[in-house]
Amino acid sequence: MKRGAALALAFVLGITLGLLTPLQLNKEQKIASEKPSFDTGVIIPALSISVYNKDGRLIRSFTKVGDLPTKNFLKWLMHTWWSSASSIQINNGTWTAEDGSTGTPYSGATHGAVSVTVAGVSDISLKVALGNGTTSPTIDDYALENKLVEAPVTWYAFDANSTHMWIEVKATYTATSPINITEIGLLGIMYDAIGTTNKWMLLFRDVVPQISLDVDQTLEVRYYVYVRYG
Repeated sequence: MKRGAALALAFVLGITLGLLTPLQLNKEQKIASEKPSFDTGVIIPALSISVYNKDGRLIRSFTKVGDLPTKNFLKWLMHTWWSSASSIQINNGTWTAEDGSTGTPYSGATHGAVSVTVAGVSDISLKVALGNGTTSPTIDDYALENKLVEAPVTWYAFDANSTHMWIEVKATYTATSPINITEIGLLGIMYDAIGTTNKWMLLFRDVVPQISLDVDQTLEVRYYVYVRYG
């Protein structure tokens, strides 16, 4: 496994699957207005999915805005703000990996993102998992209810406008056999995440209306985290 360059820090601002429409931005503003203590700097996750046929024609799209991340998301952020725990104190930093193991990084180890091979693509530090679970997401989720396949995150972008700034990441999955998808998750891998072992951490989990893919149809998943400042 090869160390990734500050990927997790870049990830902190954003994960989404799609572009927000003006109507959705109005929804974000309403959410903010209902919580006066968060009039500025509100972090708004979003997920956008698009389905294309084998000829590249868009046949379906869906967007979710404002669902909660997992606890692991903020812990992931916290864990990117230091390199070695040998000279610092970490309070409430325990997290649960995708495989169910629980703990904190090794105290003397250098810490950060690493890269691995996902679905045949090398040098990947974020991945999207697709499954058919239907249980509503919670902030304590650490894995999909029933994972079926994975796709590497291979596209990253930062952008901003007069009211928001965001980072977007994208993964693409092309079906090799018919598949029904009802849950989607975004995961990141970190060096020595638990003890001296590299682990995948579930950062977001979303349950969506069933997406049915036939052979050679493609699902494009985009995760964003928007920061509203205007």
